[in-house]
Amino acid sequence: MKKVLSILIMFIIVASYFNMSSFAYDTVIDDEIIVMDINSAEKSSNLSIDYNNKATCNSIFSDINSNIYKIKVVQTLEKHWAFGVFFAVNNASWERTFYTDSLSMTNYKYNLEGGTYRVKTTFIVTLYNGQTESIDVYSSEVVVYV
Repeated sequence: MKKVLSILIMFIIVASYFNMSSFAYDTVIDDEIIVMDINSAEKSSNLSIDYNNKATCNSIFSDINSNIYKIKVVQTLEKHWAFGVFFAVNNASWERTFYTDSLSMTNYKYNLEGGTYRVKTTFIVTLYNGQTESIDVYSSEVVVYV
């Protein structure tokens, strides 16, 4: 029984090694391994609300990957409804495409009602070879008292 268990554990370890390595590298170009991992990029989604109930939504992305062709940013102000569920605020979603590896995008929403808000930013990165990867980044929650 111990021998079977040892073989099973060894198989799991070996299989996980191949699984991890197959996800780590996306492409090899001219003997250079291109890692497609936007998790390593600096990115943030920020929300501030002033005393006039004006929301300032800011999203930042920075990477030194010379293989980035463009970054599409979808920024959405969301309001808490109930049970941890957030919904998009009307007329508070913005989309822009940047042809660079670093960006900052800021938008505003005026006259917010009372409630808890956050900003959801989706970064969709496209490499020169056409491959894409996306990630959602959320701001901290901010409460508006009316």
